[in-house]
Amino acid sequence: MPRRLLTLVIGDISRDLFLNLPTFPKPGRDNPAASSSWALGGSAFNPAAVLIRLRVYTGVIGRVGQDAEGLAIIRQMRKLGIQTRYIQKDTERPTGVCAIPVTADGERTIIGARGANVALASEGLAEAIQGIRHLHVSGYTLLEAKTRKVAMEALRLARESGATTSLDFTWNAATDVPDAIREALPHVTAALASAPELRMTFGMRQLSRAAE
Repeated sequence: MPRRLLTLVIGDISRDLFLNLPTFPKPGRDNPAASSSWALGGSAFNPAAVLIRLRVYTGVIGRVGQDAEGLAIIRQMRKLGIQTRYIQKDTERPTGVCAIPVTADGERTIIGARGANVALASEGLAEAIQGIRHLHVSGYTLLEAKTRKVAMEALRLARESGATTSLDFTWNAATDVPDAIREALPHVTAALASAPELRMTFGMRQLSRAAE
């Protein structure tokens, strides 16, 4: 019999291009990188990969393009032991990609084209969540109205099934759709936010008040 999923992660899947630079590029100039590397990334893949290393059987709900990159990502995730059954394939949008300049002081800047991630649908959601023990949701799923519905439905289904839930606020959601984060919080067991994200979400400078 197939193993039962313990944890499910919902969020973005992307191919990340890291560029190691001495300083951040100035507009209009050539900016050679010291080195570059490609990696699998995204707000769904990253926590799933960590959970797999901790021997927690984990699956991902996300969306990639029906392209060579998307199919390669799914194969790579399977090799790592991540359940990919519920990853959707988009016939119109490409797989998401991020360019990530990293300067000598360790500062990184993410420039992303989310591609198929913006069209995440609810197909297979109820089946995926049935029997899991924990659901983790990325705040990126709250950015668009369509994917926000998927995230809210997933949180509701998980809580109704007795599973615990967590939400990673993310910087973009805290700045662009703080109301969506606040709407999701009643369905969340553990809220994961940085200090700036907390302040932006609740419009409060005092961190202790925002945390309350």
